[in-house]
Amino acid sequence: MSKKLLAIVVATVVIASTAYYYLTLQEDQSLTDGLASGNGRVEAVQVDVSTKFSGRVEEILVKEGDLVEVGQRVANMDIIQLKAQQHRALRLT
Repeated sequence: MSKKLLAIVVATVVIASTAYYYLTLQEDQSLTDGLASGNGRVEAVQVDVSTKFSGRVEEILVKEGDLVEVGQRVANMDIIQLKAQQHRALRLT
């Protein structure tokens, strides 16, 4: 093997090693502690929400995809009909 060919092979190996090190081992270190980076597919569980009483929705307080906590109100019902039923029931007693 000639010296010129050997120098080309060595230079190619050094460049390839440097590129591999830079691309894989020197990942972005600017992430906040407790966070990880990567790629892939995320699978989630769909949760159906229901009410104790039927009725119309008056106001939606969250957007799709928002994180919510247990017990957090996500919508307000239109309670005009329920109040009318209550008023009628109180009048009959």
